[in-house]
Amino acid sequence: MSELRRRRTIAAVILLGLIFLLISGLYLLLVLNDRVPTLGLSALGGLWLVYALLAGRISFSTPLDLPILGLIALLPLSLSISVDHALSLPKVYGLLLGAAIFYWIVNFVWDYQRLMWAILGMVLLGLGITILGAAGMDWSTSRFADLIPAVPQLADADIHVNTLGGALTFFIPILGALAWDGGAFDRLYLGRKRARGFLRIVYKVVVIVILLLAGGVLLLTDSRGAILGVGVGLLALAIWKDRRFAWLIPIMLLAALALFFILADGNLSQLIAMIDAGEDQTISGRLELWRNTLLMIQDFPLTGAGIGTYGAVFDDLYIVQIFPFATMRYLHAHNTFLAVGVDLGLPALVLYSALLTIFTLMFRRMLKIGRSILKTFLQGLACGLLAHYIFGLFDAFVLGTKLGFILWIFLGLGAAVYVHKGNFPWQSTRDGLAAAAIPKPDRHLLTSRILDMLLGFGAWLLIALAAISFVNLSPLLSVLFSIAGGIFLGAFVLKRFRRTSLKLKAES
Repeated sequence: MSELRRRRTIAAVILLGLIFLLISGLYLLLVLNDRVPTLGLSALGGLWLVYALLAGRISFSTPLDLPILGLIALLPLSLSISVDHALSLPKVYGLLLGAAIFYWIVNFVWDYQRLMWAILGMVLLGLGITILGAAGMDWSTSRFADLIPAVPQLADADIHVNTLGGALTFFIPILGALAWDGGAFDRLYLGRKRARGFLRIVYKVVVIVILLLAGGVLLLTDSRGAILGVGVGLLALAIWKDRRFAWLIPIMLLAALALFFILADGNLSQLIAMIDAGEDQTISGRLELWRNTLLMIQDFPLTGAGIGTYGAVFDDLYIVQIFPFATMRYLHAHNTFLAVGVDLGLPALVLYSALLTIFTLMFRRMLKIGRSILKTFLQGLACGLLAHYIFGLFDAFVLGTKLGFILWIFLGLGAAVYVHKGNFPWQSTRDGLAAAAIPKPDRHLLTSRILDMLLGFGAWLLIALAAISFVNLSPLLSVLFSIAGGIFLGAFVLKRFRRTSLKLKAES
């Protein structure tokens, strides 16, 4: 590495540190005040431009660029039709800062050394979410409220138990993967430390304690969707680690069938009535909520009803109250995909589906580039996302929600490993811990990426228009077509990205 490149790399890393502090500060302001100062966003943009001058690029390109930039481009349209900017602006700020977090991670985590900081950061973030979430929770909505001692509130208790449950679905599987790593972290990062034995014990104890704490708080939330999601995520992780755990699936199915006949006499209606017992009317309420959400999508297929305004529009124009004993306003559609469609329209749902598809397909490639701690980390990310989207079938993290930054961290970590896979060799030796220099930008690559972006943009427009064209015939069919079209778009975009990368690599 030349002296000039070394200095530029050091300066760029320092600048990334400043950008991280600024993003964290702006997010804290958003959490506390529902606002982000324009001066802060301007400063963030200015620092990023300085980084671009040092690194020779605004950011490393990723396969997720098209859906992310597309979602951001739709925000002004959604804001323009919003019935209440006070509801929409916090979600807009949240989405913008989430995208900033994503690109910060892509530009920071490029080798095994920075992967270590990412792992430790995820462990500490899991602890922080668990403690701060529990301290700011309105536990009165949990049926275990009488068992929970009074906890000093850090702020007004406006965090719903399902929201905290949804956040924990991300972390419990990844904490489980790190606790069950077969000594991978120890071999790579602690091998040359003098106090290796002590550090290994401390690391394992910390991870396991946080895992148990997060699991306990999840159970106390009584969020059935989150508990189900975590159960599926942990089962997938166990089977991934050891195929013999697959025998748990038929055993669990037989146990569920036995309970069905014991508790509900084999009567599906009786089972639904048992689940719906109480004030929340979970199943029947969700079905009615989804039906009315589809009507909203039918009325606003192109723009959505306005990001963050679901509750205002739904309660005022569509239905007074679907749950007979409830008094709260419902702020989202209780389904992740319907929530995206009703907030930002069917074109956004296509992009969101493409985002998840690209990420899923990237994992198939990423698992081939590394072993040991990298593979363990990727397994945890994958199972965490699986757990969250099982939860998302019955609930939702609306785009731009305050805890939604967790999703962007997961997406960013996966994209960083995929983009910088050349710095993660199959054998993760200690030599791989040395920090790499920022690679030189390739102008031919930039031209090819722009062409790929334009082709993907054209495909997105065609799919979105096709989905909207028959929304009056069946809004459910339009939603399903948008999701299917997003899957196709994601596969197309990733294929173009890989083809361009391989072509330029062969030419060089």
